[in-house]
Amino acid sequence: MRAHASPEEATAVPKAESRQEGSPAVGEPPERRAAASEPPASVASVGRPSAGETGAPDATGQLDLHISLRPDAGHAVVAVWGEIDLATVATLRRELLSLIDDGMAVTVDVEQLRFIDVAGVNTLVAAWERAQQRGAIFRIVHAGQSVRRLLALTGTDLILTTYSD
Repeated sequence: MRAHASPEEATAVPKAESRQEGSPAVGEPPERRAAASEPPASVASVGRPSAGETGAPDATGQLDLHISLRPDAGHAVVAVWGEIDLATVATLRRELLSLIDDGMAVTVDVEQLRFIDVAGVNTLVAAWERAQQRGAIFRIVHAGQSVRRLLALTGTDLILTTYSD
């Protein structure tokens, strides 16, 4: 069984190179994007890369997808903030599938997520499918309007149920 990160540790991934800095996230008003640009205070902040983090910084040294794992007795809360896209999704996929393979129930908290594309949705579907195969629980909490809309537009809201808390 793989050892998981402690609550104080977080994994970070570089921002997507295909989107320009400051470009708006689909479906998010400017004030929401600004508020979501920083990780929540209750989760370890990893604005600059340090030893043990995954990914490379952009030109400013900032990372654009942050993942915090809070494992607890067979259950893990995976808080993500920043952007999930083709350039950042591999680390999230690896973490989610590994937790599920280790027999963990997984809750993905997307409250501070400011952007997700179809690659991110595909990763959530892959994690849900793996959980179904393993008889594990997989759920998404704190999904904002833009996340729920993307799930509805792609038809994945039929299998990826979101919860308000």
